[in-house]
Amino acid sequence: MAGHAQWPVIWGGMPPFADDPRRACRNQNPDLFFAEGEGAKRNTALAKTICRRCPIRDECAAWSIPQASVRGVWGGLTEPERERARNGPPEAVTGPPRPKQPSAATVRTTQTLAVIAHQIAEGLTVDEIVALSPHNRKTVLRHLHKVRDTTGLAPPGFPKSPGVAA
Repeated sequence: MAGHAQWPVIWGGMPPFADDPRRACRNQNPDLFFAEGEGAKRNTALAKTICRRCPIRDECAAWSIPQASVRGVWGGLTEPERERARNGPPEAVTGPPRPKQPSAATVRTTQTLAVIAHQIAEGLTVDEIVALSPHNRKTVLRHLHKVRDTTGLAPPGFPKSPGVAA
């Protein structure tokens, strides 16, 4: 994050995660996180969105809560939210939930569907797609139906989606 070299001057010390390459804010415009004036509300919302996907969000928030002099959005928390966390019960601020990460099986299925969609676009037949797949025919047919139903793509001779004009 541009400007992080100024942290020691501003706050008397670098956060322990300042050089962590996993920071989602690392290459973002610092104005988003230290928003003032016109557009501050929008910039703060964008900063919080970036924080939501950050793998070190919890560490960042935990560091920032006791730092009363710290300004801006840290760990997805604004100054008022951190103040409530300092002065209230632990559950006063929990921060927004992280987006749910897809399971490994979901990722593999998505990759398989993408390969099948590419094979259909290349003009392969059902039998050719089955022959190239590591899956059995029944699984490939299930995947073909899914690709057809979500994209409208189907190999030659494969039935069209219900309700789709031929």
